[in-house]
This record gives sequence, C-alpha cells and structure tokens, in this order.
Amino acid sequence: MKTLILGGRGFIGRSLAQRLCESGEDVVTVSRAPLTPVAPNHQHRDVTLDDRRALAELLADARYVFHAASDTTPGSSRLQPALEVSNNLLPLAGLLECLQEHPAVTLVYISSGGAIYDTDAKAAGITETASTAPPSYYGAGKLAAEALIQAYHRQTGHSAMILRPSNVYGPGQRPKTQFGIIPTLCRCLTDGTTFTIWGDGSAVRDFVYLRDFLDLCERIVWRSSPQPGLETLNVGTGQGYSVNALCELLETVSGRTLHIAYQPPRGVDTGQVILDSSRARALLGWQPVTPLAEGLAATWQWFQQQA
Repeated sequence: MKTLILGGRGFIGRSLAQRLCESGEDVVTVSRAPLTPVAPNHQHRDVTLDDRRALAELLADARYVFHAASDTTPGSSRLQPALEVSNNLLPLAGLLECLQEHPAVTLVYISSGGAIYDTDAKAAGITETASTAPPSYYGAGKLAAEALIQAYHRQTGHSAMILRPSNVYGPGQRPKTQFGIIPTLCRCLTDGTTFTIWGDGSAVRDFVYLRDFLDLCERIVWRSSPQPGLETLNVGTGQGYSVNALCELLETVSGRTLHIAYQPPRGVDTGQVILDSSRARALLGWQPVTPLAEGLAATWQWFQQQA
C-alpha cells in the first residue's frame, strides 16, 4: 500500500514525499507537471485532479491521500471568489466522489489554521472548536473544503483528517506573490529590495517549522492503524510573533538590514493567530521542538545556497 500526495511539486508536497520515502514508505506524488523522483520508492504521475480514471487507479492501492494541492493564495483570489470554486473546490469534490469507492483510504486534507478562524477578539491559543470567520476568499475556500469533507465522512463513514497548520516555513520554500512571508523576506534581504508590510506590522502569526510539521505527518502515516471518524487538528507552536518582530529576528539571523515600506491593510489578513495544538499532542504525541530563531537560521542558510 502507498501514500498518495496531491500537490507533489509544492513546498509541502515535495518535502513530505522526501520525508516519507526516507522512513521507508512507498510514495506516489501527483501534480500537473513532471517531477524527478527523490528515491527508488517514489513514483510521480503527471495527473490533474479532474482525471477520474487516473485517480481511481492511484487510489486502488493507497492507504493515505495527503491533499496538499492549492491553486490560490489570499492575495491571488482577493475579489475573485470564483477562483476558489473552480480551481480548488471543484477538484476536491471530484476527488471525494472517487474516494467514495475506496473505504480503506484515509484522506488527510491540509487546510489553514491562519486563514479560517475568527480573530477579532485577538485571543491566544485558538482551539479547533473556536468560531470561524475567514476574512479572505482563500480562507472561505478552505472552510468550504472542510465542510465538503465533513459531509463526505457523514455520508460514507470513511475516515478523514483535517490539518490546520499555522504558517509553515523552512528550507525549500520559494517566494510566491503575496504569499509566504519568510521566503519573501529572505529574498528581499538577499536582493536588497523593499519588503511591503500591509498595515502597521503589529499582526501576530504562529510560525511552525517544516521539520516539525513533517514529524506530525509521519506520525499519522506510521500509527498502528487509521482511526475511524473525522479528526481536525491544529498544527502550530502556541507562540506568536508580530510581523515587525519577525523582520527584526531575520535581520539578526542574516546580519543584513531590511528595507520596509508600510502600506494600508489589504483587508484579507487576520490580526492575531496563535494556535493551540494540544489535540495533536494528545492524539499523536506530537509537539513542535524547533525555536523560531533556529528555524529561520536554517531557512536563511538554504536560501543563500540557492542564490
């Protein structure tokens, strides 16, 4: 039996494939473009999620499907809700229809802990039962995807898991337009270009290092057997850093000065997101172990090696 990773060319998908292959798992990654396998126990298929025949073939010998595919960011779908529906929700709905025929496969959907919660109260330690009120169409799309998965579970009884990570960062993450604050900061520090902060920089984020996030995914795959039911887990550190504090920390790590321009808020960003991940600790014995300064140093070192 294999682990199937959708979005295999993305930052999380590539890294997860590498980690699981190293641990001895047979892995198949799926994306719309070619990818060189990272190990003998890694296969890659150039398949779109609307190819039902190809998906059915891949699901036949899978035990886990990690859905790490996303075609939008909070900035790219701003004022364009149709992008979330056509590019993310419709492909997911098609996948769920295919999964209905494969009760032994557990779906693990990578949602967002930073884009769906109601953060008006600025409360720290947000749990999975906290109220949701996404400020962006991107967050609304993630929440709608979760609702589809919940309905899928209730109608079929098949097991599924929803992961709500905070801002995942680390080596291998490349800058994307209006997305991924840490690689964008690294690029600005390398090139000497100006980093734009939307608002006054007081927004607080919870940053989880890639290695810690992959540790959780590995625990999911290697637990004795998939748990029946639907599980939703936050994946964060429980510590928050403002955007301004993050900039200062990266300046210290890199030894360089960052040029910053402050702009009015975009209206798609949340004020404070600090996740409580005690449920993941209780269920899987997981907890993050990488301090932000250590993770930033490793990320900066990788980024300089690519320059």
